[in-house]
Amino acid sequence: MIGILNYFNVLVKNEDIMSRCQWCNETNMIIIDKQRIISHINARATTSAACNAVPAGYEVYSDYEYEFEDDWDCVTYCPTKNNFEDVLRTPMGTRIMVENIPDDIINSVVNFKVCNLCGRCYWDKGYFDKVLGSLNSICSHQK
Repeated sequence: MIGILNYFNVLVKNEDIMSRCQWCNETNMIIIDKQRIISHINARATTSAACNAVPAGYEVYSDYEYEFEDDWDCVTYCPTKNNFEDVLRTPMGTRIMVENIPDDIINSVVNFKVCNLCGRCYWDKGYFDKVLGSLNSICSHQK
């Protein structure tokens, strides 16, 4: 790898690591603190709690279950908030994929890097240290 970087005269600096989205190669990354992500997850848990899906005028599901052709027809009666509107978005309007962040990571990482274009989340724990460690030797060879 050092030979390739030297051949093409590529200088790798520490700030270059994790500066692009690994999924879409976008360079426009934003920083979101964990408190904002936790608040969003807690708000979604409240609004997406199981609903009873019983329409007004009925007391229990069995009172109206035969009025629908299939079970999906009764979903329209669910009074909970529309979760498609209740999403965390980047400045470009892309939905941030917070559901891909493990709970232990959310609790232990302070800031998350988010791709402004595709909404994927990255964090500086474990993986970042591993990449930085292996590339430190490359960076030191280029000086």
